[in-house]
Amino acid sequence: MPVLTTEVISNVTKAGGRPFAQYAIILVNNSGFSANVYLEGFSVSNGSQSIFAQETLTLPARGTAVRNYPAFFDFAQFIVYASMNQVTVQAFAIDSNHAYTKLPVVPMNYKRITSEFRNNILVTASEQAVLSYRRTSNFALPTQFGAALFAQGVEIVSSLPIRYKLVQGGTVNGTFQSFPTPTTNIPTDSTALQVNFTCTTVTGGRVVYEGQTFGASEAFFNAVILFDDNRLADLPEEQPLTLVVSAIDGPDQIFVTFRMIEEW
Repeated sequence: MPVLTTEVISNVTKAGGRPFAQYAIILVNNSGFSANVYLEGFSVSNGSQSIFAQETLTLPARGTAVRNYPAFFDFAQFIVYASMNQVTVQAFAIDSNHAYTKLPVVPMNYKRITSEFRNNILVTASEQAVLSYRRTSNFALPTQFGAALFAQGVEIVSSLPIRYKLVQGGTVNGTFQSFPTPTTNIPTDSTALQVNFTCTTVTGGRVVYEGQTFGASEAFFNAVILFDDNRLADLPEEQPLTLVVSAIDGPDQIFVTFRMIEEW
């Protein structure tokens, strides 16, 4: 999960000194894209709380990083924000004899679902981009740096079968804009996304998900498609994620909603 935390680590002085001399944090990016990580370490000693570790770093695809911190505090806790789902974190407390104690790392449920819809779209057999998302540069740092964004699902209302696909990357025409939009009232500072609802084409990129919906002539059919393995539909840095549709059996007028999950 993109927001991970250790439990509170007790390192209170006992006979012979503190149990641990240092902490080690190991970060591994298992994705095929670079991943941004924001790391914080909090300490509590003599009733006072402070930040003793604070760092932003970018892990290359399949890259790793190790960070070591001295353990001078009665209690400590680490929180890691990662921009890609496939970043894993391991934490260890190390004593003066260099013996390692593995620390539990658990996910934190900071998330929201952001959506946009587009109505009365005329689709034909030719592929057409209808909605696209990308990261915004206006979201508050450092949360923006480590925000994980990925597709949750789409909803398509049509009277005929529709083919759909998600394209990661590429070049999208139209204009990306910040929320709120004319149809979706989300405060600008409540989302790490920008949306493009004027797009019609995407050039290049790669398909990460595709399928088709049912339809019935002269009757609207509502297809809700949830992306179970949404880790495949991550939103990498500086790359859009675009929903593309086309008609299977003749032109149709459709209504589309595209939802994204945000974790930060």
